[in-house]
Amino acid sequence: MNNLKSRAFLVFCEFGPDRAIHRHQRLTQLFPELTSDVIDSWITDFKSAEKVAFDIAIQHRQENWKVDKTIKILEDRIPDFNHEALSKLLNQACYFAMHDGY
Repeated sequence: MNNLKSRAFLVFCEFGPDRAIHRHQRLTQLFPELTSDVIDSWITDFKSAEKVAFDIAIQHRQENWKVDKTIKILEDRIPDFNHEALSKLLNQACYFAMHDGY
């Protein structure tokens, strides 16, 4: 299930034309085996994961950004994501740090 959730997270935060499709609808299309309640729950989890990335951008960018430390924080805070999903979150943290000026 963790791999499925990680794949769903990558869809949740995708860019491009598919981003215009409501996240719940997009996840339902790609993962028809998931119930609406599971998708709702995962979307809540995904928003929390993005908040973790944003918090990391604020806290750790000011501490001379240590990638290993950041990866460890992500692994500890979001243990049910695989490497690919955690890498995406790390990229988001970097994006937030650059885009928002942290």
